[in-house]
Amino acid sequence: MDENVKLIELLQSFHAISEQLSIALKEVKNPFVRDSAVLRFELCFELFWKILREFARGKGLIVNSPKDSVRIAFQLGAVDNDRVYLEMIDTRNLLVHTYDVDYAEEIYKLLPDYSMAMNKAIAKLKQLI
Repeated sequence: MDENVKLIELLQSFHAISEQLSIALKEVKNPFVRDSAVLRFELCFELFWKILREFARGKGLIVNSPKDSVRIAFQLGAVDNDRVYLEMIDTRNLLVHTYDVDYAEEIYKLLPDYSMAMNKAIAKLKQLI
């Protein structure tokens, strides 16, 4: 598949799930909404790092992991602060491998900032394409 086509498809998917995350975050919080928002964050981040990977590949760079994608995106100027995105990776990894209600509550509070950071990076990346 042509890399630009794949990148465009990933961006479209990201925008769709990002919108769903935004909707979930506007709902009155209860356990169902919290869990829905957390899952939507996981999906958003999965698409986000894959978008960064495709962007790097378009520049002829090899990316093997989410952390690589963030570091390279930082070097290419697509993300301003790699620390925030690296924190998101750790958050996502903990959520996926160890679901804990107390941890989900803590992460839920971070989701608006995480969502905003990912959308900001996507907007910047689009300017660089």
